[in-house]
Amino acid sequence: MKMRLSTLYVCLIVTFVPSCQRNSDGQRARELLTEINSIMNRQEASLRSLPPNAGEIFSRENLGRFPANRAQLEAPAREMMRLNESHIAQQQEMAGKFDEISRLNLGDNFRRYASLQAEVFRKRADGSSVLNERLALVLDRRVVDQQTFRAKLEEVNLRLGHIDKETRELEAQLASIPKPSVK
Repeated sequence: MKMRLSTLYVCLIVTFVPSCQRNSDGQRARELLTEINSIMNRQEASLRSLPPNAGEIFSRENLGRFPANRAQLEAPAREMMRLNESHIAQQQEMAGKFDEISRLNLGDNFRRYASLQAEVFRKRADGSSVLNERLALVLDRRVVDQQTFRAKLEEVNLRLGHIDKETRELEAQLASIPKPSVK
């Protein structure tokens, strides 16, 4: 009788543990997605708080006058760099959370979706880092003439374009995956 109860117990464990594991993984995925949404909301709020002229650092007029106008561009460039650093950390945090989701015992589509989302957020963090390199050119006292500035800016913009292209390709792959849901 003891042997039959232990066999029944093992059978019950084998039957219910995967189901419980899937449910707890689904719950964990929902928790992580809630955390990701919270981070995204904070990012959006910080973008709305930018001064209205923040995007004008690299306007045609400012680029044409650089480096003579460096002093007026330094404060907005530093503020944008500070914001980008915050966004880089947030994007990396979201990528880590999507990585964790991709390792949970969920459906293949959901794991693939989460894995690609992690790659997208890492790529966006890379893009923000390159944006900071571009802003750093404004602060770089070694850049003393328009020719040097334009050459360095072109190099950074090419890298940024490459990262943007890779991000769009990842997002296209992401769009091709049927929308997963956590049960």
